[in-house]
Amino acid sequence: MGGYAACAFAPAHPGCDVIAISPQSTLDPAVVPWETRYAAARAYDFSGPYGDAALGVAAAGRAFVLFDPHTALDAAHAARLQGPQVVHLRAPLLGHRLGSSLNQMGVLQPLLCAALDGTLTPLRFHKALRARHRFHRYQRELFDAALRRGRPGLARRVAVWALAQGPNPPLARSLRELDTGLP
Repeated sequence: MGGYAACAFAPAHPGCDVIAISPQSTLDPAVVPWETRYAAARAYDFSGPYGDAALGVAAAGRAFVLFDPHTALDAAHAARLQGPQVVHLRAPLLGHRLGSSLNQMGVLQPLLCAALDGTLTPLRFHKALRARHRFHRYQRELFDAALRRGRPGLARRVAVWALAQGPNPPLARSLRELDTGLP
């Protein structure tokens, strides 16, 4: 989606505004040995002046870094992007495909425009993120997170709440399976 490039190439246009969604800071195995994705790209040379977005983002005037803090690798990359001009915007339980989720929820374009016209704030971002309450992928993630934590009662309450927001056939099926113990 270009988050790495937007941050890494900020020195080519000092003072630019950067919007990075689920960005990788670098794929240099010496810098991020914990990164296990993108095997083919990790073989490239990241030693040049634009090889590490964590260094490049310092040249940005403003940098908005959107990520899911529950996606461990994305959160680790986001943590490397630091500075007084960097605003971390967390979108819990929307995963690495955060950009497509925001787009499907209908909030990506307004958020991008707000970032570019200087009106994006953490409060505005989180108000826009309320659209996730009706987003099936988010509802499913809440349900699954409750089950992973061994809280079937909470999972049931999440499903009942989500289904009150509107139809979600896969979640309704999962609720039936939870209630009956049968697939």
